[in-house]
Amino acid sequence: MKYAILNTSDINTVDFSKVKQADANSVRKTLDGSKFVVKFEGDTPNFLDGVTLYTNQEMIEIFWNIDNGWQLIEEED
Repeated sequence: MKYAILNTSDINTVDFSKVKQADANSVRKTLDGSKFVVKFEGDTPNFLDGVTLYTNQEMIEIFWNIDNGWQLIEEED
């Protein structure tokens, strides 16, 4: 699984048929709502070209660091 963090202003650029989230309402957002994360498997979707990609472990570390602005979560697979 691969992950990407995007600005919420870019949510309309997401092709939800290429990621695990069903739609804009199902993405995880930062506490202030300024960023969101998508996850996908396989080839990187075109709309994520040039975006930093993260592993599962990296995302867990980002989510658990309160300074990053994400709500604390349980570990995902």
